[in-house]
Amino acid sequence: MRQLKLAADRAAAHAADARRFPLPARRDSAEAILADWFGTMAEPVPVAAAGRAAQQLAPANLAAHFGELAKINLHVPTSVASQSESIAIPHLK
Repeated sequence: MRQLKLAADRAAAHAADARRFPLPARRDSAEAILADWFGTMAEPVPVAAAGRAAQQLAPANLAAHFGELAKINLHVPTSVASQSESIAIPHLK
């Protein structure tokens, strides 16, 4: 569940700062699907979501919100799901 939340926050943050939070090239990634969905929302929803995401993805808050998933590099165009495969996540095993 935290993986999906992180992907959603990344997609929302991408809307505000695409260079800092690039989306994966794969159109079937959670981030790309969620970014498309955010694009269909009327203002001010996407702006508010991007603001909340930026707060949660700030380095000082990342570990508190996402635990071991804070090791994921959100600044490269590789999906959260792909990157999380290499992280030992005790709660998922």
